[in-house]
Amino acid sequence: MEKDSLVNGKIHLIGLYLVVLALYMESQTAVEAVDIVGFSDSSQCSGSGYTFAGIAQQVCCDFGSTGSILIRDLASCQTGAVYRNGGCTTQVGSGNGPNVWCYVGGSFSGGAWFNGCSRTNAMTTSSFIPQNENKATCCTSTVAPNGVIYTKDFSKGAWVLKSDNAKAMLSQLESVHDAEKVNWLKEQGAHLVSGAEVVNMSP
Repeated sequence: MEKDSLVNGKIHLIGLYLVVLALYMESQTAVEAVDIVGFSDSSQCSGSGYTFAGIAQQVCCDFGSTGSILIRDLASCQTGAVYRNGGCTTQVGSGNGPNVWCYVGGSFSGGAWFNGCSRTNAMTTSSFIPQNENKATCCTSTVAPNGVIYTKDFSKGAWVLKSDNAKAMLSQLESVHDAEKVNWLKEQGAHLVSGAEVVNMSP
């Protein structure tokens, strides 16, 4: 009888542990999301462009071709990466959080981020991740942009408009005179996101 009670108690504790673990993992997944933005300007992360807001790790943000890429909301053990030669084909630069990185130079085709918290060989700020070195640094899927963005100076904030049809929205935004872009975005329901100090990097 005591043996059955002990076994039932252990099963109950294991069940509680699994529930707590599942809740913890769910909460970690919810907060592990990074913003990756592409601007047409190749010399700095400003002007108008596409945004991939709240992107999960190992997801390739396919820009087609963009002048500069900004990656924000990385934790200290997370690495953002930028690519050329189509989608996330050839990695040309990377950087760890919590810095907000702006990669300049043009002809970027994709961006992604990877969680290095569980790896002992944490990468340095400007480390290069060879392709296929580790499955954790390979993209598992590709997504299209989920909005458009406009800013004169990212440190002072940016206007973001979520849209399922970001390509058409960007075309409309770029046809609006710079002096009217903010008003146009407000009329479409855009919201202002907080600014951040940006570290420029040329791969």
